[in-house]
Amino acid sequence: MKIKTKLSINLYLFVCTIFVVTMALYWTYQEHKKADENERLVVEIQKSIFERTILRDEYMQYQEERAKIQWQKQTEYIGKSLDLASQRFKDDMSKAILDEMRRDYETTVTLFSKIVENKERKHLNEEEKVLSREHENKLFSQMLLKSYALSDAAQKLIESNRRKSEKELKRAHLLTFILVVALMITTLTNSVLLSRLLRKRLETIKKGTRVIGGGNLDYRIDLRSKDEFEDFSNEFNTMSDKLKKSFVSIKGLEKEITEHQQVEKELRESEERFRSLAQTASDAIISVDSCGNIVFWNRAAETIFGYSPNEVMGNSLNFIMPERFREVHQKGLGRVVLGGESKIIGKTVEVIGLRKGGREFPLEISVANLRTKEGMFFTGILRDITDREQTEAALYESEEKYRTIFEKSRDTICITTREGKFIDINQAGLELFGYTTEEWMNLDVKETYVDPDDRLRFRQQIEREGFVRDYEIKMRKKDGTEMDCLLTSTLLQAIDGSILGYQGIIRDITERKRAEEKRKKLIAELQEALSKVKMLSGLLPICASCKKIRDDKGYWGQIESYISDHSEAEFSHGICPDCMKKLYPDFADDKNSV
Repeated sequence: MKIKTKLSINLYLFVCTIFVVTMALYWTYQEHKKADENERLVVEIQKSIFERTILRDEYMQYQEERAKIQWQKQTEYIGKSLDLASQRFKDDMSKAILDEMRRDYETTVTLFSKIVENKERKHLNEEEKVLSREHENKLFSQMLLKSYALSDAAQKLIESNRRKSEKELKRAHLLTFILVVALMITTLTNSVLLSRLLRKRLETIKKGTRVIGGGNLDYRIDLRSKDEFEDFSNEFNTMSDKLKKSFVSIKGLEKEITEHQQVEKELRESEERFRSLAQTASDAIISVDSCGNIVFWNRAAETIFGYSPNEVMGNSLNFIMPERFREVHQKGLGRVVLGGESKIIGKTVEVIGLRKGGREFPLEISVANLRTKEGMFFTGILRDITDREQTEAALYESEEKYRTIFEKSRDTICITTREGKFIDINQAGLELFGYTTEEWMNLDVKETYVDPDDRLRFRQQIEREGFVRDYEIKMRKKDGTEMDCLLTSTLLQAIDGSILGYQGIIRDITERKRAEEKRKKLIAELQEALSKVKMLSGLLPICASCKKIRDDKGYWGQIESYISDHSEAEFSHGICPDCMKKLYPDFADDKNSV
């Protein structure tokens, strides 16, 4: 088997094991995340049960309509949460606890309705009131027991979920440990076996090269491993045969000399091509000797620096660099000449150049060295990057402006992929939705929509029109709070036109919508009230003795008749306490009036 194949198999086993370990860790994370979400849901249910208990007690004590309405809202929320929990919890124990919670929940709803109905009964005599209070106390006691049972069942569900989560986590950790140990054993075993194999065969080849290098061209390396080493030994044996023939063949020597001359010719032609290419290059190409004197200066160098070849040939490079860099240049060149290392050989760095006339400008330079019989030579390729630096500066300034707007905006600004993964969000968005940065990046965009179909409608509109402006949508915070939002978004596209994602601005208009609804409701109520009112105005003559009123035709009539004719008011008759004492002293009672 080829060594390449063995290495491939080893790599394949390693990758497969890594994949299995990764999937095990991913599954562990998903199970743990699901358990956390279930626990948060049950904690929310438990919290709502406690708040509903407080509202129940407030209603029982003060009979406030507000407490009853809020109790009903909390009841609806608990019912929806129990439905959601029934979908999430699949094990038999959890289902049994949820069924128990559902029965207790429905019982508390029924009992509270009966208590409310009993409290709203009116016109009861004393005996009926006593019976009503006793009945109410019984209902309250039953409701209290069921509320405690509901809260206790929620706690049991939390503990059951935690035990299940811990069990799954321990099992995943054990599986991961086993897989990692298996990976280590497999890798170590393969590495040891392969190392021994390579070392043995390399020793055989090393021995053969030592014998052949000593002049024994008849020696053969006998390696039958059916892999690359066998191919290499065969090639080495073939090379030995060729060397043997070359040493004993005059024709072979003449051929070698001819080939050498051909190489020299090709080298001269290559040098001419280099000179031609260097002269037509758009970048400056400059060569200097070990003393730093210029030996080659192309046309682009003349254009960039402003000096002709006659002005620079044989001179030092110092005149094309600012004075503050000359000493550093000389020291660096000296280290290279003396056999040391230069920080720019074989690399591309940015330096400051000096044009004819004394103006400085940025340069990008790449330097290569060549040692010949005549000494050490250095060739540099220099490029004027003035325009590029100006462009980069403008780009950096633009990015800073965008980042300032992004961070300081009071509206939420976020970027998502087309598949619904968040890429970035500003601080205002994190504060609005109540997430941390890490939680937000692991969040699916669908989880922030109240209606999942809104995501599909949004994608269809923005991909059809290219943008969305003031798209009204309901979104959900981390704590489950729903809010009305305006979404303005644009497409993020690649160079080929494919859609990469969306960039949008989200504005919370919940309070504004509530204010508009209150304003509309108030206007409607005022209009309804005005439609029912008949306003009395003007000067009305009234008799000082009998209190009759004279109408606009001059007739006198009772005051209640006049007001009934000119408004929606109606009268009922009774006797005040003072008149009762005056007219019916025998029936007068200081504590009551008819």
